Amino acid sequence: MLSRVLKEKYEKEKYIYTSNTDELTKCYNRRAYDSDMENLDLNTEWIYISLDLNGLKKANDTLGHSAGDELICAASNCMKFAFASYGKIYRIGGDEFVVLIQESVSNIDSILQVFDTTIHDWHGKYSNSISVSYGVVKSSEQDFDSIHSVSKLADERMYKSKSEYYNISGNDRRR
Repeated sequence: MLSRVLKEKYEKEKYIYTSNTDELTKCYNRRAYDSDMENLDLNTEWIYISLDLNGLKKANDTLGHSAGDELICAASNCMKFAFASYGKIYRIGGDEFVVLIQESVSNIDSILQVFDTTIHDWHGKYSNSISVSYGVVKSSEQDFDSIHSVSKLADERMYKSKSEYYNISGNDRRR
C-alpha cells in the first residue's frame, strides 16, 4: 500500500515537472511563466529580465539546427549559472527567455556582470561564441498596473540592446 502511494506521488510530481519544464533547456516553460505571471504581486519587490539570443537564425541557416540548439542550451546554462540562485528562468519562445527574481536583489549589476562574463567566455562544438541581448525592469522604477506593461518595457529595452548589437557587429538581423 505504501509503495503504491509513493509511486502515485512520484508520478504526480513527475507530471507537474514535465508540464512546467521546457524539454530542451530544462528551464521553466511558457505554461509555468503564464501561471507565475498571473500570480505575481506587482506591489512586491521583483526584477524582470527579458532575454533573446542574437544571431540564432544565422546559426540555424549556416550551421544547422544542432548548432542552434547548442546556442539555446548554452544561453540557458549561462542564465542558470548567473540567475538560478536568485529566481526563476523561463523559456517562453524559441530563443526568448525571461528571468524573474522575486527577492531583494541590490547587487543586480554584479549578477548581470557574471552573466555577461559567462556568455563572453562560452565556446561550443558548433559555434565559438554566443550573444544575448536583454532588458531589465525593476519594480522600484514605477508603479506598474499589469505584467503586460512590465514585459513590454523589458522587451523595449531588450530590443534596444539587440539593435545596438547588430549596429556594432554589422550583422543583418534578417540574415
